[in-house]
Amino acid sequence: MGIALRYAGSREHAQDILQEAFITILSKCKDYRGSGSFEGWMTRIVINTAISFNRKWEYRRNELPEEHVNWENFEVPADLKLQEKDLLKLVQRLPPGYRTVFNLYVIDGFSHEEIADQLNFSVSTSKTQLMKAKNRLADWLVKREYKDMMQ
Repeated sequence: MGIALRYAGSREHAQDILQEAFITILSKCKDYRGSGSFEGWMTRIVINTAISFNRKWEYRRNELPEEHVNWENFEVPADLKLQEKDLLKLVQRLPPGYRTVFNLYVIDGFSHEEIADQLNFSVSTSKTQLMKAKNRLADWLVKREYKDMMQ
């Protein structure tokens, strides 16, 4: 469920993703070849299901341009106290394209080349989506807009 939540825009979408993933896992269990961990195999199915879900229902490549965040002068406020669940809520609020690339690159460790291949777009699109996701998150944190989002 944690993986589905990272890729979904809401808990309801995550539940849909997880249900579809379990159906796929159960129907393809006989195809598991034993190379690598079973958990890793299941994780890959959940990620692929989430990507398909986002592509089918939400995926938008062309987002409005973001303002540039100057990372050299970016400082996390000293009194900023975010728990993992709060950060997850912020990631869930990202547009689907940003969220998908952010999760694949930052959390799941895929390269931009792998992401581009999997999502069927260019490496530069992957890099741009990641930059925009980071900018959006940083902007919310700097402007303290995240407090309103936590409710």
